[in-house]
Amino acid sequence: MFNDNETSEPETEDYFAKSLLLKGTLNVAIVVGISLMAITILSTIFGAFLPLLFKALGFDPAMMSAPLSATIVDVIGVLIYLEIARVML
Repeated sequence: MFNDNETSEPETEDYFAKSLLLKGTLNVAIVVGISLMAITILSTIFGAFLPLLFKALGFDPAMMSAPLSATIVDVIGVLIYLEIARVML
């Protein structure tokens, strides 16, 4: 039913192309593309690391549930986007 090569999520290149078409400047498209790659990498690392950290500290790893992890990644993701935009634009 599903092909291993197909994903349901849009790729970073899709967002890069859409931002380039909608805004019309290459700088904004680059900022969006770099930000999405950085946030994706960050969310993967946090999703794997935070439950391990909680277990090492003696807490229940289930406390690091998806809503808490998602909130942390979202806040840091916005900061990453704004910092990349500030530096590049």
